[in-house]
Amino acid sequence: MAEKCPKCGSSYLVEKTLRSGIYLECPNKKKAAEEEVLPRKRAVKSAGKGSAPADSAVVCSYSKRIGDAPPLPTAETHGPVVEKAAAKSASKSVAKKAAKKVGKKVLQRV
Repeated sequence: MAEKCPKCGSSYLVEKTLRSGIYLECPNKKKAAEEEVLPRKRAVKSAGKGSAPADSAVVCSYSKRIGDAPPLPTAETHGPVVEKAAAKSASKSVAKKAAKKVGKKVLQRV
């Protein structure tokens, strides 16, 4: 969304749809597990060359609920589509007409 984050000033907000509702969140919002820095098994060779320190990353916690959660899918809304008998017969007649036209064109070419 084209709104600035009121906490960190990020140029946009992200809309997230969760079971608990629809939220506007800052793209700099991090989960608690992501905030914990795990020790690396080995050092990266290019870590010392011109890279910014990890502490300079912007971390924001802005989140605002803007709506209710969408309804869960049901058989009526997301189930298989059953064709009606009239629609089947209409599609068969259209297919027969198309086949006749193609057959006439093939005979005219020969």
